[in-house]
Amino acid sequence: ISEEGWLRISLPVMLPRRGEQDRARFLDEPLRAAIRSYFQDESLPKFGACVLIYEHIYDAAYPRRRVTDHDNLELKHCQDVLEAAFLTNDTACLCSAFQCSHMGENPGTRIWILAPEQFGIWLSKHSAAWSKAWNSGN
Repeated sequence: ISEEGWLRISLPVMLPRRGEQDRARFLDEPLRAAIRSYFQDESLPKFGACVLIYEHIYDAAYPRRRVTDHDNLELKHCQDVLEAAFLTNDTACLCSAFQCSHMGENPGTRIWILAPEQFGIWLSKHSAAWSKAWNSGN
């Protein structure tokens, strides 16, 4: 948890494509176990209204044509685990979602949970996650 009160979950994998149900479900139990392990001696933070930020980090050597469109990524199984642990409810009335993709040295997925009023601050502090154009040479 950051000093701003933002929860960050780092996954060392990319989220699977939508429709790959078996691949999507493989994250459920390891994610639950990691949450239980990390918070074993403290209570889980709970968010009422929130923004879920999915930051997809691709290896810099990855060809651009292989980057998955955001609408083709499977978020549901992961979001269900996050809801059970940290959210009052993931209804659209309480929870908004934002996705961004960029190149990085450590590929994987970062998921942030924060209060809606902090979203603008997150965007300004993490502009490299969403503002850089992809290298058109790939």
